[in-house]
Amino acid sequence: MRVLYLYDNYPSYRKDFFYLLSKKLKDIGHQFSFYYGREKNNASRQETESEFSIRSFQIIGKQIGGITFKYYKGFKKAFKEAKPDIVVLQFHVVVLTYWWAFFYLKRHHIPYVIWDCNYTRDTLGGRTVKLRKVLVEYTYKNAAACITYGSVFKDYLLRLGRKSEEVFVAQNTINIESIISKRSAVCSNRLFDHPIRFLYVGALLDRKYVESAVYAISNLIKQGYDVYFDIVGDGPEKDKISNAIQTSNTVDRIIMHGAKHGQDVKAFFEKDDVFLLPGTGGLAINEAMAYSMPIISTVGDDTVVDLIEGNGYLLKNFGDVNEIGKALKFFLDSPESSKIEMANKSYRIIKEKASLDNMVNQHLNAILYVNSLCKKL
Repeated sequence: MRVLYLYDNYPSYRKDFFYLLSKKLKDIGHQFSFYYGREKNNASRQETESEFSIRSFQIIGKQIGGITFKYYKGFKKAFKEAKPDIVVLQFHVVVLTYWWAFFYLKRHHIPYVIWDCNYTRDTLGGRTVKLRKVLVEYTYKNAAACITYGSVFKDYLLRLGRKSEEVFVAQNTINIESIISKRSAVCSNRLFDHPIRFLYVGALLDRKYVESAVYAISNLIKQGYDVYFDIVGDGPEKDKISNAIQTSNTVDRIIMHGAKHGQDVKAFFEKDDVFLLPGTGGLAINEAMAYSMPIISTVGDDTVVDLIEGNGYLLKNFGDVNEIGKALKFFLDSPESSKIEMANKSYRIIKEKASLDNMVNQHLNAILYVNSLCKKL
């Protein structure tokens, strides 16, 4: 069986996932290929991985009516030559290549699997959102199976009429097994008998609402709480957030550190106490939980809801200063024993629900399920 994954990019945090999945498929006699779009280094190219075939395609974009439509140069020929038996893809309405692939698969009776979280940014206009909903639901209903980032999307698919056995929850994650194996001993015995340091790690974008977190924490500081806030990341909202810190007169308590990577960002996860996500996002939560950090977060991209269960506080709204402040107080006013239990629960939950191995196995189960359907035809 030839399995082909079609993805919109190839981020570094996905490499371990694709490597492990390809290895497991190879072990049971199946071939794995990975195709993705690439904005940089214009020419499409064949790349090399030790376990699987990978190919990238130059993304060509054209703006029509305020929307940028895209296609992958050279994709059609390569896709036909690959002759996949099953295709797994994250469908993007504005990528015309995906529509071509969708109708090609239907015409040649090749089954496909949708892999998605179904999260839609609220920056899209009303009519655009409605049209996108109609189009993506059409692809969901025609898929042989669906792989979801979490339970929220699974529930949505069940309401659309998909059967439970056709939907596989592969909790979206990173290689937390690697993080756990390399973290310091202090993470296993967190104590909170000191001034609490809250941590945000991620891009500084408007939809992340870091500025709201700054105002919420500055309010606590004014109320006499002994807290700090480390902001690790960079982005277009940097100056706006810096101005908020200056205005609130908390430059000694709320510190912007810029973008950090590798050991530098690891140090923050190990020494800080609580991870705070006031806006969109998701995978940074997984990383924080692998370091046994309690979590105060929104639903993010709808995947975080599966990871908050007694290990912190789930915010209902994005960027609500009052709600964030209430959640922070909830943690700060909790007894030391409760804080320690939140840390321990974060670790247990991430190991049980969102290990990389679990994510890979759910993808494998979906592929084998579809393959079993093909054999019955």
